Amino acid sequence: MGSLLTSGQLAFGSNFAHLKFLGEICHARYRCYFLNERGRTEADENIEAHALDEAVDRALALLRQQSKHKAVEIWEGPNRLYPARRKRPGRSRIFIPG
Repeated sequence: MGSLLTSGQLAFGSNFAHLKFLGEICHARYRCYFLNERGRTEADENIEAHALDEAVDRALALLRQQSKHKAVEIWEGPNRLYPARRKRPGRSRIFIPG
């Protein structure tokens, strides 16, 4: 027989934000890397969000708060989901068709 997984048992690198466990929607955990002018990592932060667009918005808000960082990347496990930008964005430019 199968067993019910808890959010703590989810496989690393898998986005299960759309699944429900015991009536609650699980957040995906993304890794956010803040880069310097040479594209090297200066800092990192874990971001929990329901979806990638929410994680990007949070990462960009953090980027705007730290003037020493020049760009941001968002990763989920071994997959880069959001590439670094050369210029500091004023706001998120992700388009989600409705």
